[in-house]
Amino acid sequence: MSVDQASEEKRIRGYLNAGIHGKNTNAIISAFATSSLHLVNNVIAMNDSLYMTSASDKYLDDVMGQYGVIRPESIGLSDDIFKSLGIEVINRKQIRDLIMNILEVVYGEEYTRATMPAAFLEPYYLNNDDTLIISYDDQAPITITFSSNQFSNINFATAQEISDVITRATRTQGRTGSAYAKDDGLGSYVVLMPDTSGPSSSVKVLGGSAQNKLNFAQARNTSAQSNTQWTIQNRSGTSRMIWSGGTNPSVGKARAGDYVNVYGSGFDILNKGTFTITKVVSGSLNNAYIEFDNPLVVNETVVQGSVDGFLVFNPVKLTPMNKTGFALAFQTSSRLLEVYMPAVTKVIRRERIGSAHAQESGPSIGNQYGPYVFDTTKPYSIGGEECNTTQVVDSNAGLIINVDNSAAITDASGFLVFDFGGPKEELVPYLGRPSSNSLMINPTYKFKHVHGVGTNISLVSQNYSIIPDTSGKSYQAYITGIVDGRNYVQDLINSVAATGIIINIIILYPNPVGLGRGEAPIIWGI
Repeated sequence: MSVDQASEEKRIRGYLNAGIHGKNTNAIISAFATSSLHLVNNVIAMNDSLYMTSASDKYLDDVMGQYGVIRPESIGLSDDIFKSLGIEVINRKQIRDLIMNILEVVYGEEYTRATMPAAFLEPYYLNNDDTLIISYDDQAPITITFSSNQFSNINFATAQEISDVITRATRTQGRTGSAYAKDDGLGSYVVLMPDTSGPSSSVKVLGGSAQNKLNFAQARNTSAQSNTQWTIQNRSGTSRMIWSGGTNPSVGKARAGDYVNVYGSGFDILNKGTFTITKVVSGSLNNAYIEFDNPLVVNETVVQGSVDGFLVFNPVKLTPMNKTGFALAFQTSSRLLEVYMPAVTKVIRRERIGSAHAQESGPSIGNQYGPYVFDTTKPYSIGGEECNTTQVVDSNAGLIINVDNSAAITDASGFLVFDFGGPKEELVPYLGRPSSNSLMINPTYKFKHVHGVGTNISLVSQNYSIIPDTSGKSYQAYITGIVDGRNYVQDLINSVAATGIIINIIILYPNPVGLGRGEAPIIWGI
């Protein structure tokens, strides 16, 4: 779209009083319109070049290129055809990306991205200059080097320290991917995770001396020990490691394409490193060997010196599909998206407000709040002011009741609860606190139960039923349905799908037991 002379003159005239007119006025307006016309058209053209629907020529190529859609030079597509094709591709990509974003928000990154956990728990006994070679999303491998100054004690490195070093070094090298520390209750360990979500998300470890201490997927079940002896031969740049003594290393369990980590203290420095295995021959002593390329190899016969001095790994690539549960969207045809999601979502609160957390026994300390269970049928509620009896209290009790420490009880009249929550709970009016070890009971009240020494006494904080804050700020426990979150996600995905795109949702169940998938019901009773 462009602006002509007449349109620009009309626009300028709109700023003038209608009473101002004449030949001179018209001449001035025409001059202004002529000088500004090319500027206005340039602005319009620049604005049009920013959008897919209005851009043309090289500007259309630039806009499409931002979405990964490139016009092939050899075909000669017109702007209109290229624009139509690009809109189709981008719309489908945007819908798929939007659905992936929804899945990641609801289920969490561990369900939408590849993850690779270390098999060993902290502490990790690293050494200065240990390395780890990682490939995220099939990109070129990056080498992470661990230095002593990055740790409080590198020989007892924590999972969090190692994760921080990996993430920082990855970013420093201008690459994507990260690591984080996780604890399932037995101890903390390192988990590798790429930045991308979806079926193409992947992670692979390709070696490094730190791999022997962390043990990411996937170690072969070889059996070399510290006393295993090797005879290493230089065969024109190929290293042949022959089992020549000590414990059988079971090299037959290795495969060509695996990598071997040779880092035992006994090996010559030129024979140490990570190498891709090219040949494996199993067999007896002095006959079993592996081969790999190492142009620096030197001949030697040596005892490896440590259990992890010789380890073999299968460099498996892990993706989200390697997990028993994943949340992913696949475009299986031009207008069909298949969405896989676990039966139970992760749409739950992680903070203590609005969620229930099982705590250790005993009273809450610090920020360990709740979960609390509230009896909304009681016509009163208590606070944290309490003490305990140091005498037996019954219907014959006098005006003064002896307690261990009544300092927390207010000196004003009110109500006390004896044995709150117990079988002998009763509400008792009191008049005051004569001393720090006594309470004055209203003389008109007669106790209904016998309360032994050590009975808890709590001050009533309010004379009406408690109403927990629905936001969760009362730290109450609660129960939620396991499928509500998933149903919400399904409805949301169907609502954002573009016209003409079919959404096929597949629900992944962890196993057939307890989820209504054909198991026979069993009823126990007497």
